[in-house]
Amino acid sequence: MTNTRLDWLHFLGELSLSRTLPQFVAAVEQSALCLQASESRFFLYRFSQNVLVRPGQSEQTRVLEGVVPQNREEVDSPILRRTPVDECSLVGRCALYCEELAEGRERAFPVTRFGSLVGVLKVTGGDRALLSELGVLVGLVHEMVKAREEEHSLLSGTLDLLVGATDRMVPEGPGHVERVARLSTKLASMLDLSAQSRQEVWDASFYHDIGCLLLAGRPFDEVLRDHSRVGAEFLVSTGALRHLAPLVAAHHDVYESGSNTPIEAWVLAMAEDVDRFFSQHRHEDYQENTRVFYSERILRHHPEVIDALSGLIDSGKLARLYR
Repeated sequence: MTNTRLDWLHFLGELSLSRTLPQFVAAVEQSALCLQASESRFFLYRFSQNVLVRPGQSEQTRVLEGVVPQNREEVDSPILRRTPVDECSLVGRCALYCEELAEGRERAFPVTRFGSLVGVLKVTGGDRALLSELGVLVGLVHEMVKAREEEHSLLSGTLDLLVGATDRMVPEGPGHVERVARLSTKLASMLDLSAQSRQEVWDASFYHDIGCLLLAGRPFDEVLRDHSRVGAEFLVSTGALRHLAPLVAAHHDVYESGSNTPIEAWVLAMAEDVDRFFSQHRHEDYQENTRVFYSERILRHHPEVIDALSGLIDSGKLARLYR
């Protein structure tokens, strides 16, 4: 049973760490399972034309449109006590909907923020009092996660423009960033990295040369030497993308035994090196390029990533990118 202040601080911390609303939903559902619920589902809602709409549904699908029970003037729900039933009242519809969800084995706990319903936690089993407290915590954290996701979305749109400009400046030519992203993802899959690690490699690929743009106008040797560091410092300054900075900082590093650099960074380093080499020799024979790369460049890289690259070559996947 979870009932100590430390336990609630743990739940609050886990929910607060969510960077996106889907991650937040998953964290809420997992928290409910920790409170002895056998099943849990958390639904976030948004307001559209004075009607609550579930994400993924069309604007025309109104989840709170229902028949008001005969001879009913009030609805008694876990949080919205003694709420008038009124088809013209959004609060009344919310209360009615929560009550309908609570029928049968499932219980429904409204998640509110400043009196407004932001979602419904549906559970089977579990401690009612603790789950109700969890709903309060969820309401407190939701607005912060939502604001963080909106900030990230806005920032990503701006950075996408920067990435497009960067792609036109690098010596590998147009398409370099996309090719590195595709190759990085294939290498990460060969290594059987987690979904989170593959996503980080994918994201870092799109920003790995952004330092070139920030150093535009400087001598080429200076750009080549400093763009990894400058790009990583820029990502740290954004806040939302700071977790990608270690990968960007190391994408030109040479592997040494005992290095503490994460494997994701070595994946990005391999993809960058392969694309640079094959782009510079794009008019030459693919088989010869592969032989020369292994002869001259391969010892720069992490042994596990070398094995992953060999797997891509043996399967023909690398040839489809560069032949």
